[in-house]
Amino acid sequence: MKTASKYTGETKAKLRAIFVSALIFAALSPSAHACACCANENEWSQSTAKPSAFEREILNGLRLKSGVFYFEGSEQGIDATSEANPGAASLVFTGAGGEKVTFKPDGKLTQYRADIGPVTGKTVAPSEMVSLYHEWRMDGTVTATGLTGAPATSKKLKATLVLRGTGNSCVDTVSFTHWILSPRTGGLGGSGKIASGDAN
Repeated sequence: MKTASKYTGETKAKLRAIFVSALIFAALSPSAHACACCANENEWSQSTAKPSAFEREILNGLRLKSGVFYFEGSEQGIDATSEANPGAASLVFTGAGGEKVTFKPDGKLTQYRADIGPVTGKTVAPSEMVSLYHEWRMDGTVTATGLTGAPATSKKLKATLVLRGTGNSCVDTVSFTHWILSPRTGGLGGSGKIASGDAN
């Protein structure tokens, strides 16, 4: 013997419509969009590969406009500017006195990210997002002319360009605020700030 349903066909249709609407509302709510970029507490990762098209787009959207370069042991450095971006085949910095520093990446990109909460001591409330430290590194060669302490020849030295900043899991140009040129051979280093491509 069949038991009659307490819901008519019309009522069932209305209930299904309400359920679907609730799902759509949840998907479109600000919290749902925010959590698409949410990082996890104690998150940590590192990987090395050739930059993807999306990653290269981010690199092309950055400008390392100014920096200070120096050789270890030298008494003075130079202020140099560049309009190049980290996604270019090479970055050229020039100083007011004709000094020149050129960095050529080797084509690989190392990405590192980590939850900085345990280090800073910041307590993350349920409504807040975990803040990640972002670091993109590119090994390459660097040449310099006109700097105090620079080799007499334009010998290629090894260095690592480090782009760093903080943000969430959705990496973009605003995720990076400072750069470092860390010497691996030869003692040539540098540092400065990063501006996004549309910054003044």
